[in-house]
Amino acid sequence: GRIWPGMPGSFELHRFTALLGIGFGLVHAVVLLGDQYMNYTLGQLIVPFMGSNYRPEWVGFGQLAFYALVVVSYSFYVRDRIGTRTWRLIHMLSFALFLMTLIHGVKSGTDTGSLWAQALYWVSAISVLLGSVYRVLSVRRGRAKQKLQATELVALAGRAQAKPYYTMNLPGRVQQARVLTHGEVTQPRRSA
Repeated sequence: GRIWPGMPGSFELHRFTALLGIGFGLVHAVVLLGDQYMNYTLGQLIVPFMGSNYRPEWVGFGQLAFYALVVVSYSFYVRDRIGTRTWRLIHMLSFALFLMTLIHGVKSGTDTGSLWAQALYWVSAISVLLGSVYRVLSVRRGRAKQKLQATELVALAGRAQAKPYYTMNLPGRVQQARVLTHGEVTQPRRSA
């Protein structure tokens, strides 16, 4: 998200799709209430692993994934109160949530054998895997840049590196900063 210039828009889209997922999950449950073959009760749909009619372990995975989605989605709205670190830890549930949803679909989906369902499962799994790999690599690349910045070396036109030169006119305050060019040697002036 931080590397992509459209971060604010992508954040809102991300939050919206989480709410959309909750909506689809609720519609999915309501449709199952009306299914005469499955014959689920409201209690069986609310409490994970309580449905005994049709593959309860895999349906329970889907129910747990739905509750995890609710927690992750709600965390968007309390991020300022819980802090970024806690929010990220909660947000990591998304990986487990996706895996549980995928397993739920593969193991309890009545259309799992059809070509369109197989394509949906494979495309979604591969896209989440590739997106996760991209995210890990971009974070590592960002950490490498931060480490370079910590050494006070900056890139000049993307080719050379030089230490920044600061002029201090007030105690402890930087008023002007400029980068030394190649071969220029200047000692920073510090005020007393």
